[in-house]
Amino acid sequence: MGGACVVVRSTADDRDEAGAAIQGYATELAEGHELGRRAELRVHTAGLVLDGTRVVEPWGLAGTQEAEQRRAQLPVVQARVDLATACVGRARGRLRREMTRLADSFWTHSTAADPSLPTPLPRR
Repeated sequence: MGGACVVVRSTADDRDEAGAAIQGYATELAEGHELGRRAELRVHTAGLVLDGTRVVEPWGLAGTQEAEQRRAQLPVVQARVDLATACVGRARGRLRREMTRLADSFWTHSTAADPSLPTPLPRR
């Protein structure tokens, strides 16, 4: 009976860790979204355009001064977009690693509780 209690306690701990990981991801994602919103505003204010996550000059004619101002701002604005993109990417990577670790842990707890369970399929 003691072994079952350990499995239940470990599973509950892992469940709590999963909840914390999802909450942390939600917070990081909100921060990344805000960075992205500000970066997008900066792109439009600079008279530039987003093509996915790449900042480009808009099509069409522009005066020399306007074109020079856009080109001068492009690297700074691109850096802001890259920062927002990286923030979201890091958050996703952390969440993916944590969920993989917890899935393995849940599987270990399940097989400890019921050794007759089949072995899991290999990961892709």
